Amino acid sequence: MAQASAARRAAEQAARERLAGPLISAVGELGVAVAQRQTTATGVVAAEERRVSTCAGRSVRPRRWFAAATAAVAAAEGQYRQAHQAALDAGWAAHALTDMVYPPPDPPAGSRSRRRRTSRSASVRELTRTDASGVEAAPDDEPGTAPEATAAS
Repeated sequence: MAQASAARRAAEQAARERLAGPLISAVGELGVAVAQRQTTATGVVAAEERRVSTCAGRSVRPRRWFAAATAAVAAAEGQYRQAHQAALDAGWAAHALTDMVYPPPDPPAGSRSRRRRTSRSASVRELTRTDASGVEAAPDDEPGTAPEATAAS
């Protein structure tokens, strides 16, 4: 009996180590990406302050600093996006990451929703269908058979 218990504990420990390894390293990379994002965001603020204070923006150098800082932010956002996806791929649930203050990343700049707007759908057209007398008919009613139309006849 003691041997079975020891075998169970050893198997459970091996499983914990096997499962926890990728999960922990994935969330560790996510933590690094968050720190990098915060650092680069601070760099943008500093570059903007430097740009404003240096000759009211007449010099080219502050603009370059600001452009470099914003490029670093974009790179850090991409790193965070990749780390977040790697954590999801490793087995983390999106809500668990959000609970640990690792929210889903913002969509990449320049990406737009691919959803196209269309005219009113058939169900909306059916809801506003009217019969010949101008009385609105319910979706299931045939024109001219709406309760108000039959009562008026």
